[in-house]
Amino acid sequence: MKTLGFQTFLFNPEAEPRGIQLIKNYWVKQNVSIKLCGPILNIIEKIQEGKYNFKVKDRLHAKIYVGDTAAILGSSNFSKSGTRIQTEANIRIQPTLSKIENEQYDDIKRIAEYYYEVANDYNQGLIDLFKKLLKDATWQEALARAIAEILESKWMKDFPVLYQALITHNLWPSQKMGIARAMKIIQDQGRVLVADPTGSGKTKFATALAYTLFHWLWENGLKDRSNALIICPKQVMENWEKEQSHFSLYNKIESMGKLSVGNDKNQKSLQKMIEISDILVIDEAHNYLHPNSKRSQAIAPKGSSHVILSTATPINKKADDLLRLVELLDIDNLSDDDLTTYLELRKNRKKNIDKKHLEQLKGYINQFIVRRTKRELNKMIEREPEQYRNRHGKTCKYPKTLSETYSTGENENDKEIAHQILTLIQQLKGIHYLQVLRIPDFLKKEDEKVNYINQRFTSATALAGYMIRVNLRSSRCALYEYLYGTAEANIRFSLKSTKNTSGNILAKIEKCGLKLPRQYVENHLLGESHLWLYDQVKYNEACTTEISIYKKIGSLLEQLSEERESKKVQVLIDSAMKNTKPLCTESAEVCFTRD
Repeated sequence: MKTLGFQTFLFNPEAEPRGIQLIKNYWVKQNVSIKLCGPILNIIEKIQEGKYNFKVKDRLHAKIYVGDTAAILGSSNFSKSGTRIQTEANIRIQPTLSKIENEQYDDIKRIAEYYYEVANDYNQGLIDLFKKLLKDATWQEALARAIAEILESKWMKDFPVLYQALITHNLWPSQKMGIARAMKIIQDQGRVLVADPTGSGKTKFATALAYTLFHWLWENGLKDRSNALIICPKQVMENWEKEQSHFSLYNKIESMGKLSVGNDKNQKSLQKMIEISDILVIDEAHNYLHPNSKRSQAIAPKGSSHVILSTATPINKKADDLLRLVELLDIDNLSDDDLTTYLELRKNRKKNIDKKHLEQLKGYINQFIVRRTKRELNKMIEREPEQYRNRHGKTCKYPKTLSETYSTGENENDKEIAHQILTLIQQLKGIHYLQVLRIPDFLKKEDEKVNYINQRFTSATALAGYMIRVNLRSSRCALYEYLYGTAEANIRFSLKSTKNTSGNILAKIEKCGLKLPRQYVENHLLGESHLWLYDQVKYNEACTTEISIYKKIGSLLEQLSEERESKKVQVLIDSAMKNTKPLCTESAEVCFTRD
């Protein structure tokens, strides 16, 4: 005997058989709620599979239930009321108990089979009735279905050539999900910013995305608008060439160096290619954020129908960076409100910008971004680690950073000198941080303006001291460069560095002393300790004192021994010998990762 259950199905693909998943996927596509209509869908499916059969017969009042091991004959309907509430009379026969019950079982079964035989089929009628009871899918179920489509890459199967190319080259699930998200953005906006962290496979991601876009344009009859151009740093051109060869793309790959250090002919040629490209891929897009750099001025993606930007560090708190990103993403995409904000920020880019406006622009840029953090990517890897393997077959995952402290090895004399330097930096005013002192437009109350001015003077002192400490923590050479400039540091430490010149705070303060800063704030807002900034005599004295302090720090620097740097080098050597992972250092701190 078949009975109809009423337990609601829960949408849990990992725990359910494949067949159940397919049933649910079909009905969700029909906008039918699985959770609300699970029992109805179950019955419909069982009827269609022939497991349940329903028949009807007019004026049939008998209640007979026949199973393989028993039969029931009586007055009870098979309902809650008939089995639990109402007073009924029934007889239950089991053929295995006795010869008499066996004969009774056969007689009851024949009666039931007769009524079943003469009744009319009602399977289709019941299916039609059940379908009228179905309810629309909830938004949670629709979202779950969409996520499942992306995770399982089913959307790719609608494009066989694309699907075959992508599965052949072992894209990670995170990359497949990213492509789906990026394609949605680029179809809606024309631009997308891929901003996953370093090491997440952005080159393969961006190449596969360009191929997907290329294929989509062909599928939609736009093959004449699928000319692609990739601009990347010269040192990674080989990686791009290797990845794009996997997908048989006819991309042109050019070095971004041509936009900044190439000759005029090459620059004009590349600019022309940018203008006529339909798919423009810009790798390391953060290199184009400086509005006055030659490469930033040369890049003009407006002529491209579709632009893919790739960077590991997309959004900075600085207004200039946000404005430049907006320009790369195309101002034409801005809403009226966002355009007003953009124009206001651009007009006042040298002033202090209202945080509300900055957040508004960040929100606009977020509409174009595909970005997952290292933590988010690691969680994705934990769900199916076997899917994240590199070309050597090893599972990929962002390593856990282990911080280790070590003795820096200074002698007592070095410690005393460091203490004297600390005493001196507390006397710095940070004059070069106070050359332009304007009160932001969004500060209206007088007490807010006074607090702002106090904060600027306090932060100037703190920043001046911080720069000395952070460079001294790095090395004697770093602090020497900060004080006297790169050229002098190269001579003093016998280096042949080709890095861009920096530092020389002494020359900067001397330049500041040539002209009294222009006053933008009213005197009554300034405290007694701030008036020196706009008094010629006191300002000149402050500049002279500031220079004297920096020179004293330089003199003390010359007295420091090499023991601290030697100890740091030994720590690095020991770590490199002990660990198999590459070791990295930063200018101000030493960080390394081990197994």
